[in-house]
Amino acid sequence: EIKKAYHKNIGYIDESVFNEYLEILVDEGFVIQEGELYYDKELYDSEEIISSFLKKINSYPEEHYDEKEVGRLLTNFQDKFGIEYSKKQKEAIDYFLKYPMMILTGGPGTGKTTTVKALIRMYRSLYPNESISLVAPTGRAAKRLSELTGLEACTIHRELKWDLHKNTFAMNKNNPLSSEVLIIDEFSMVDSLLLSKLFEACRKVHKVLFIGDYHQLPSVAPGNVLKDFIESHLKAIELDEIYRQTKDSGIVQLAHQLIRQEVHDLSLFDQYKDINFFNSTNFEVVKNVVMIVKKAIESGYDQNDIQVLAPIYKGVAGIDALNLALQEVFNPKEDQDEYRIGQTVYRVGDKILQTKNRPDDDVYNGDIGVLVEIGRKDGFEYLEDTLIVDFDGNFVEYTSKDFLTFTLAYCMSIHKAQGNEFKIVIMPVLDDYYIMLKRNLIYTGLTRAKQSLFILGSPKAFLYGIQNVKDAKRKTTLTSKINQEQSLNLYDFLEEEESSLGETVDESGYQEDLPFEDVPF
Repeated sequence: EIKKAYHKNIGYIDESVFNEYLEILVDEGFVIQEGELYYDKELYDSEEIISSFLKKINSYPEEHYDEKEVGRLLTNFQDKFGIEYSKKQKEAIDYFLKYPMMILTGGPGTGKTTTVKALIRMYRSLYPNESISLVAPTGRAAKRLSELTGLEACTIHRELKWDLHKNTFAMNKNNPLSSEVLIIDEFSMVDSLLLSKLFEACRKVHKVLFIGDYHQLPSVAPGNVLKDFIESHLKAIELDEIYRQTKDSGIVQLAHQLIRQEVHDLSLFDQYKDINFFNSTNFEVVKNVVMIVKKAIESGYDQNDIQVLAPIYKGVAGIDALNLALQEVFNPKEDQDEYRIGQTVYRVGDKILQTKNRPDDDVYNGDIGVLVEIGRKDGFEYLEDTLIVDFDGNFVEYTSKDFLTFTLAYCMSIHKAQGNEFKIVIMPVLDDYYIMLKRNLIYTGLTRAKQSLFILGSPKAFLYGIQNVKDAKRKTTLTSKINQEQSLNLYDFLEEEESSLGETVDESGYQEDLPFEDVPF
């Protein structure tokens, strides 16, 4: 496998030369050999750290609580919010209170949100002095988690105080977080490298809750952590009963039908008022997307409510082409200032997508803002050309060195949209996207929609995509490492003892015209 990958990416070299180079890399510690397997050193270490942390935290004893008090708290919570929890939701709350680690998973509309809200409030009532960290992989997901719980939540990078320039984390094994409880939302997006850094800083944590939907896309970076955890038979409670408030949602119903692989044709779309499928060729997509957007604007929606999603950047129906067309709809050239960067013209009022993490400015990959000001170098107020973007009240300045860290956000990739929700989602699904069409991609895209979903493209491509569950299996050994029998020795205790002495910060990081008059909004 390693030779295949090398030959594919670098080019063919003689096998003896390849083996010699590989041996040198192993000797120098850049590559780890374990039996017939070879690992990148950093990825090997990440799996070791994750599996060790899980074994340690799972060794903690069951906690005992006042069951009468918990019953009273749950009854009060249900009465206050008009909720009646299902058997599985109550099981999740009970398990979280008793045991050190749990995965809460489930598709949309199954009550993950209300379950998390209850278990956090109840835990805080029972243990008011315990410190809880709430984190998520993206800024938007963290903001939503904060709104849900009423507690401060932040990105994992911010929690660990990531230094962008040094690529290190201030919070680490020698300078751990003060938190005793860790809750991670949108866990399907978390990669193994980042999770290992988080776990290294969690020496004081004795309880962890992972929240995520394993049917969504895995992390962009290496690893498939949530799926590996579930396949390792770590305690996972999957909510599968659709909550009564969302039973009328065709989007929720369709998502669960995809999970159960029950969709074999498009006739079911006729029964859903909030889902519309329109036949379109790749050359018709831009025109038809623009028409849908104009109709939505006429119905009172704005650019924050409407999101177009596509899986590729190039081509007549790619993200770049759609962004240019949609810019002319949402923010046409009038009297506002504009600025050209490469082939793209940015105007004041444009919807902007952040594509790189900027922890110092508290803005992260996937965050969406609005361009509010263009400042040109004048030697006085602006020492160089500057663009200012408003991210929900957080005003971030960009100069020339940062100009390639953002783009237009009228259309974005499904990967970038993960962790976000929008009132209206418009998603082309075309034969041109063939190489990208997989069930988890389509599932992730359609579950971004809260009110209305528009799918444009080829029925054949859509049906192919939702039936294509053969994703390229990521080569991880995390499951086997988690399931290995744990053997403790003297060095484990010595390491723990040493790390508790003199805690100092080190720098170990890290077709036909569409019937738009009949389109329901």
